[in-house]
Amino acid sequence: MLPAFSDYIPYFNTFGGNPVAMAAAQAVLNVIKEEGLQEHSRVVGTKLLAELSTLKEKYECVGDVSGAGLFIGFELVKDKASKTPDKQLALYITEMLRDNRMLTSVVGPYGVLKLYPPLAF
Repeated sequence: MLPAFSDYIPYFNTFGGNPVAMAAAQAVLNVIKEEGLQEHSRVVGTKLLAELSTLKEKYECVGDVSGAGLFIGFELVKDKASKTPDKQLALYITEMLRDNRMLTSVVGPYGVLKLYPPLAF
């Protein structure tokens, strides 16, 4: 399929070939590599995921906790048996976290919080 495009469409992406965008992207990739941010995210994310997972035994409202690196999903339910999403609790916790400068959002049927702290966390 790609050869069909390459013969007839010389320009394929909005930012393709833009030297300023390419320089900015390269600078970001250099910082990620030089400061070891990918490995740091893996290490800190593993610790954070383990700590958050302990909340499953402690609270009836915590369903599943999963993620990779510092991108984590935290399921809030009305009870573990039904796994019915708890929309009100999810929205309350989202606002509380935002007030404390933790970037988060609610996804799915309002039962999963996406947690994504900064790479330097």
